Amino acid sequence: MAASLTKVRLASSNAELVSLIVNAAGDYNRSPATPVEAREILGLAV
Repeated sequence: MAASLTKVRLASSNAELVSLIVNAAGDYNRSPATPVEAREILGLAV
């Protein structure tokens, strides 16, 4: 799905936002952090 967000069309869900970011990360040969990695980055208890 090649959806895009505008001031007129907002995301229908958080899942749609996550999907857009994951796809964008892939365009730059990056991958999103895993939950454990995210907790470590944010300094939260693992």
